[in-house]
Amino acid sequence: MAFKHYHRNVKIRMYDVFINSLCSMLYLPFMGIYFADHFGAQVTGIVMIATVIAGFGTGLYGSYYADLIGRKTIMVLSAAVRLAAVAAVLLVNTPWFQSSLITLIAVIILSACSGVSEPVSEAMVIDVTTVENRKSVYNFLYWFRNLSQVIGGVVGGFLFKEHFTLLLLLSAALSLASFILIACWITDTYVRPEKGGGGVNVLKDLFARYKRVSSDTTFMIFTLATLLFFSLEFQLTNYIGIRLERELPDQQIQLWDGLGFSLDGVKMLGFLQAENTFLVVSATLLIGALMRRFRDTNVLFAGLIMYTIAYVFMGWSSAPLVLLVAMFFATTGEIMFWPVRQAYLAQLIPDDARSSYMAVNSLVFQGARIIASVCITAGTVVSSVIMGIFFGTIGLTSILLFFQVIHRLNRNRQQKLSS
Repeated sequence: MAFKHYHRNVKIRMYDVFINSLCSMLYLPFMGIYFADHFGAQVTGIVMIATVIAGFGTGLYGSYYADLIGRKTIMVLSAAVRLAAVAAVLLVNTPWFQSSLITLIAVIILSACSGVSEPVSEAMVIDVTTVENRKSVYNFLYWFRNLSQVIGGVVGGFLFKEHFTLLLLLSAALSLASFILIACWITDTYVRPEKGGGGVNVLKDLFARYKRVSSDTTFMIFTLATLLFFSLEFQLTNYIGIRLERELPDQQIQLWDGLGFSLDGVKMLGFLQAENTFLVVSATLLIGALMRRFRDTNVLFAGLIMYTIAYVFMGWSSAPLVLLVAMFFATTGEIMFWPVRQAYLAQLIPDDARSSYMAVNSLVFQGARIIASVCITAGTVVSSVIMGIFFGTIGLTSILLFFQVIHRLNRNRQQKLSS
């Protein structure tokens, strides 16, 4: 389906994904450096944990209310608070007044806003898309997010140290644009459930809703499979990056006629990240179009297999050419996998609890980061070959779990047709 035929909410969501990701990438990836300079490394670690907890906790509450009162109200409130938090960071990081404590509080609030807005926004996309156009929509969303991350990362990297206030001013302007987009152009198409008689015990109802989610075996298997998938992706900047820095010696790479450059583990990691970003930005829409002729299940599993094999090689090899080829296949596999995975996710989620399900779905990233962190420690006591085998085991387990999910979906579909 052409972009112009998408529901207006989908188009606004794409613009907002670009604006918000750009806003965040301008300065948030570098705030660890900021806090380490002001509070020390130990406190910074605690701050990072606090941001994760804030995002998760508020996400559960925000998603719960979004399933009761609608998406737009929660999205507008989140955008307004996010704008206020960015403005606060700007005001306390000027040449005239500085407060690292207020900055810390504001960053935690920003994480809480993201925890609220992301699952609710994803639920809104499901509300206004169909089985036929979801893969195309998720391809565009994936592309918009990665394009903004490239731009934001480059601009932020150049300006963070010497022009931090300018970065915050740009971020505040982008946050204002996001708020206006959501408040003025998003329409709430969510059909609110009928209210029952009597009052509602919020905590009891909240617990009941998330108990319902956790009791959905197929969805939880799907969530675990996705968590394992992303645990491989996070290895790149964790175990793999550390291993390359330790194992890849400084060497001179000759291209032609004496032209060459020096390469070490850190630079190799940079090349791999640049390759991944370039492929995502330049090839996502093309690969998405090429994959339309194939069955979703074939695309999903082909992508998973390519991705897993690639990370097995990146887990143990230190040969630059092998690493570059492996990253090509890993990125291609991810591009093939992601929109199909999102389309299956939409099928698994019941209409009356989409935000709650999406909040639990967002846990995959926190869980994947934990596994990636554990692998850093494991990599100090076992060889890189063993770690490569472990990555293969993680990928194979993810594939088997996705196979189980699709088998359950097909079985349920057959039962509905026969009944």
